[in-house]
Amino acid sequence: EPTRMIALLAAAVVVPGLVGPHTNCSILPQVNCVSGTPGLGNHGSTATVKFLGVLPTPEACQNACDTNSTPADPCHSWAYYYPDTASGAVWAGACFGRHDSQFDPISVPLKRNHVCSAVSCTYPVPPTPPTPAPPTAPPPAPLPRRPPAPVDNNLLPIAYLGGVDDDGNGTNNFTAVCNFQVVAIINAYCWQYNSPENVNCTNHTHEAEYIIKTSRLMQEQCPTVLTQMYLNTLMNFWWYTDMFEQTLGVNESLLMHDVNGDLVRVRQDGGVPNLTVFDFGQNHTRDLFLSQVDRALESGITSFFLDKASTVAGPDTICNHVCGKITPQAAVAWNRGHEEVLRTVAEKSTGPTAGNGGSHLCTNTMGGCHATYTANKKGIEAFKADMNDIRVSSVLAQFSVTDDGYAAFLQGYTPGRAWLWWYSAAPQWIEAFDHKLGAPLGPSSLDGPVYSRKFATGAVVSFDTRSNTGHFDWSRCTA
Repeated sequence: EPTRMIALLAAAVVVPGLVGPHTNCSILPQVNCVSGTPGLGNHGSTATVKFLGVLPTPEACQNACDTNSTPADPCHSWAYYYPDTASGAVWAGACFGRHDSQFDPISVPLKRNHVCSAVSCTYPVPPTPPTPAPPTAPPPAPLPRRPPAPVDNNLLPIAYLGGVDDDGNGTNNFTAVCNFQVVAIINAYCWQYNSPENVNCTNHTHEAEYIIKTSRLMQEQCPTVLTQMYLNTLMNFWWYTDMFEQTLGVNESLLMHDVNGDLVRVRQDGGVPNLTVFDFGQNHTRDLFLSQVDRALESGITSFFLDKASTVAGPDTICNHVCGKITPQAAVAWNRGHEEVLRTVAEKSTGPTAGNGGSHLCTNTMGGCHATYTANKKGIEAFKADMNDIRVSSVLAQFSVTDDGYAAFLQGYTPGRAWLWWYSAAPQWIEAFDHKLGAPLGPSSLDGPVYSRKFATGAVVSFDTRSNTGHFDWSRCTA
């Protein structure tokens, strides 16, 4: 799920460190440590979360957690829904106790639920030991370098990931994105759990189908734009409805299970809790994921932004903000299967498929990556080195989306292999985007502290490493 995605970062909940009994067990307002746990409706319980009754106050819930504890089966933390909670009578006054060592409460808007949570004073959550580093595996053989993507050099060398409903009225606006070479459209409101618009994101959202449909509509207006689909290679998002529904019921066997046989559940970067994880150690799971890839390619989508491509399981956990305890054998199988999926998607693509997580994904794993660079001499040289690496097929380069960042990017830009990348709920625009560049007429030159490069339209773009500023000379442009 993109780590630097602008405007979609959830507010973090800071929980004091847990050092021993009877300390740091104060009640935390508007956080919920059982949020999203399946089976709690109608006063239900699970193997690890138990319904403790309908109670009048948080203090009564705290006492119930202690009363329902034994040294062999302690209640480590609890959550209480106030009688006036917005979720209705079935939750009013409900008290739940956690009998596992997981305490990762989610912040909740008051208009959604009036809740609180706390750690037990008597049986606090045991401190989590540091996770050992995963075993080092030999690097995979690089994929053969793919041909450059078939880009339109009359468009801007931009790869955009985000929404196209820039004023929030539900109407697509393709005016800005039709100027970009690569566009990956998503429903922006699905990605931050606490945003007011998140209520519009449901298990009937059909995100993949929305992406396919909207991409087709965009290409009717601008047929030379290369379309891209966002896919998460770790979490089984329920708003990708068609794929999610194929993992329900008996098909839960396609998902990762922990050492106790329970589903592994992690948390999305935007705060969505309790998401299941694809078990890529299984052939059937890989086939299910790749069937979504095939449907997208058949629709005309050319490539994929593969989030969590850099995730590594092991030696006995798989994590995203929350960890699931798995066997070392399951970790090894997942890593191998995950890598196979990444490489297979890259080989199937005709456009710039990239894994999110750094340039090592380009050089060692799948040939395409999203990588971050700084707008200075060091960043430009690192970017140029990646462009010259024969293992690298495509780079979504995250420089700052400013005139200076754009100018720095253009010093190493290779048509069909690199794009200035950013994520946003709606397209941004800078002054330099008002002008066409065309293909570069040669590599950039470095004269003392200043990089410079000429383009087919007559534009000259320079970058001064003393001040780390870019300059665009449009005076000789023919277009």
